[in-house]
Amino acid sequence: MGLSNRGYYLHELEHFAEALAAGEQAITLLRPLLASEKSDETTNCLASALTNVGDALVRLHRAMESLPLFDEAIALRQELAENQGKRQFNKDRAWSLTNKGLALALLGQAAEAVAAHDEAIVLYQQDMAGQPHLSAMLARALVHKGAALEQLDRPADADSSYLQSLDLLLAQASEGKAVVLAGLAEALRHRYTLLTRHDRPSEVAEVLSLVQSGSSRLSRTARHPSGCPGIPQIPGCAGRRRFAATLNTA
Repeated sequence: MGLSNRGYYLHELEHFAEALAAGEQAITLLRPLLASEKSDETTNCLASALTNVGDALVRLHRAMESLPLFDEAIALRQELAENQGKRQFNKDRAWSLTNKGLALALLGQAAEAVAAHDEAIVLYQQDMAGQPHLSAMLARALVHKGAALEQLDRPADADSSYLQSLDLLLAQASEGKAVVLAGLAEALRHRYTLLTRHDRPSEVAEVLSLVQSGSSRLSRTARHPSGCPGIPQIPGCAGRRRFAATLNTA
């Protein structure tokens, strides 16, 4: 669906108000279409639009409003994956769960956020065989679970989650993919902050060494003069900017 995709691209370009409007238009069009002629594609498109609108609301500081949208998206994808036996939709369900977890954490509901991330992690792990691209999505769920664990004052568990995320991402780092850059930026930033807060200087040094000595190729990608080299890479532009900021901070 064009509007749903437009909302996604606008969100990746950090035009959140426009992404919200595009997503709401997509939902308005998809609901009657699904009611009149139910199909897997339309169901998943609606779930995508609901998730995109939820994401935009979170970025616009309206996280509470996002929760029912994430819940509906999760339920639609659960129906497809479990009741209809179409497991290929589990990865999309896991994505919606992770985004719900982020919203819950922002609302101070850290225990519920950890539960949402755990459910997403299980789904990703079940479908990892033959789908290596899912490891970056799994890494994202792990790093955000770590952030929620920090809110619960469980730094050791949080660090374990960050390390699992980094292991997955570093295994793919040489490919220079935008989604890996974004995930690596997040994992490094979160672990650096945790180690600094808990006065663990030797491990902080290890993180900085990793960024400075092992990321030259990723740095060049992140610092491309145009900021977004190539239309196919547009969804990763925000990720590359965040990664560049991490490198510059270090």
